[in-house]
Amino acid sequence: MSGSVISRQGESFFGDTAIIDIEITPDDAIAGSKPENNWYLPAQGQGLPMAQNNEQIQSELIFSNIPELGKSFAVTYKITPLVKLPSQRTYLFLVFPPKAFKLLNVQFPQGGETYQSDTQLSWVGNIDTNQTMEITATFEVVNVGSGTVYGSLNSQSGKGGTTIADLIVDVKTSDLYVDKYGGKFTK
Repeated sequence: MSGSVISRQGESFFGDTAIIDIEITPDDAIAGSKPENNWYLPAQGQGLPMAQNNEQIQSELIFSNIPELGKSFAVTYKITPLVKLPSQRTYLFLVFPPKAFKLLNVQFPQGGETYQSDTQLSWVGNIDTNQTMEITATFEVVNVGSGTVYGSLNSQSGKGGTTIADLIVDVKTSDLYVDKYGGKFTK
């Protein structure tokens, strides 16, 4: 929980913010307690790309159900470009926290090249205007924690002297939280 207070004295404003950790269990609430985040190593974070020139990209990040410890769920990153992309080699990514999930299954778009690591699923290929492509992964939640899952498209011409207009990046993110009692996600 976090709270903020802003007060006004004459023409001046004063404020402060405080955070109180409260762990909610089915039978109790424990003030000053915070569930462990086992999805990352200490001091490890996750960088997120920034969307750029993506006004003509329709996309969504779809969850089959709420993630829960020991249970499976599917995530789909689905995109449809409404314009010609600047590259014949467009990249699609589905990125997830490194110690959160066990990958059970993945479905990549037809054609192109595919790559898998312990934090990312990638596809590289050609996407035509108005063609819908998607990466779908089924995971089992193996650790309690919190983090971000995101889908991303990256297309740039690769020509020398490219301009910012030659780059299209789309990003859809969802923050996940799973403890031993349940889970949630926000888009």
